[in-house]
Amino acid sequence: MKVLVISHNAIGPSTNVGITLKNVFRDFGAENVAELFIRDEEPTDTEVCENYFRITDKEVMKGVFSRKSLGRAFGKDGVEKIKAAASDKREAGTIEKIRTMHRNAWLDMGRELYWSISPWYSKNLRQWLKKMNPDIIYFAAGDYAFSYKIALKIAKELNIPLIVACYDDFFFYVKDGNSLMGKIRHFYYMQNVKKTMAYSSKLITICEPMAEDYRRLFGKECMVLYTPAVPRNIALNEDGKTIAYFGTLGLGRDDQIVSIGRAVANTANITGFDHIDVYTTEKREEALAKMIPENGIKLHKAVPFEEMLRIYQDSVALIHTESFDSTIRKRVKYSVSTKIPEALSYGPCMFAYGPAEIASIDYLKKNNVAYVATGESELEARIIELLEDKSKRKKVITNARAIAAVNHNSYVNHDKLQACFEDAIRNYH
Repeated sequence: MKVLVISHNAIGPSTNVGITLKNVFRDFGAENVAELFIRDEEPTDTEVCENYFRITDKEVMKGVFSRKSLGRAFGKDGVEKIKAAASDKREAGTIEKIRTMHRNAWLDMGRELYWSISPWYSKNLRQWLKKMNPDIIYFAAGDYAFSYKIALKIAKELNIPLIVACYDDFFFYVKDGNSLMGKIRHFYYMQNVKKTMAYSSKLITICEPMAEDYRRLFGKECMVLYTPAVPRNIALNEDGKTIAYFGTLGLGRDDQIVSIGRAVANTANITGFDHIDVYTTEKREEALAKMIPENGIKLHKAVPFEEMLRIYQDSVALIHTESFDSTIRKRVKYSVSTKIPEALSYGPCMFAYGPAEIASIDYLKKNNVAYVATGESELEARIIELLEDKSKRKKVITNARAIAAVNHNSYVNHDKLQACFEDAIRNYH
């Protein structure tokens, strides 16, 4: 069975979606997976995919005027050369700057326009697709209508089934929803989403709440496929002295981290812990200014993955948090951090702080795989319980490993997805 993956991001280590796709297709065989992507980057992974085709915004905009055949194919040898040169560069220039600058509805509609009139379905792409000859399409859904058009067009042209994977919510959450252009943009987006969903054989979601709501929204069968984690053996130090947070400070997480840090500092006379260690790539000065010892926080730069694993070994807990802000809560309603499967599979005990209705918080609490505080009034008590009761921490970690073995095992997920693909192909034909 040959699978065509369509995504904004290339499979590989550069983005969360790229990492997720790599984990999802890890056991399918690299010769059986090909990817069409549109981000201005070069592919660097040949472990799970040996055949790539890229169409960039820059090419698309030029194609509006030149009508030249667009896109570039990358075979295994070409990707290996890129990887050997340690090249993970993006194209420079105006297009990439526009794509990465602060987005708004006007810019989004401009991007939709030039994709809609460009000859992206080029001779180059058609030849590549013919050579690849996929049996099914796996579309990692994004927040631009043109990517749905691409997936639907190719599926119809090749007369093959389409599976849509939803890793984030772009359907209920309306960006710039208070502006007229924001509403117009979302209406246009949803019209194309619904056409693609109607054609699709099944939707893949990352959590049960998302699956339930999308079943109602699209009238389509949904399958929950939790994000897998690569198994690792880590010898945890039962007497670890670090409480660690890894990740960004956006979406209100900076204020959440401050609350946790202060609560840890306030209970230091009981627990012996007086701060948390924050490892982040954050650049915003207003967020970094809060990461200070007075708030019970020791700030560090982000560390390489292997160093993160070493810190895992010496940590008594890993922090996950989501904001209580009403607007942000809508945005992250179905959010399940890619770090959660890793922590449950081989990390130390998790400590989660956030609203009960957020999917990640609900998942951790419902399965008893983390210490969870859903309000500031219980924060200090839960921290004391976490740090003082070693035997209960062991039980929580045991529960975490059991849930990870069922929901986040790459082999189990492979079998589920393989069966899903076979069913879709059988029913389609």
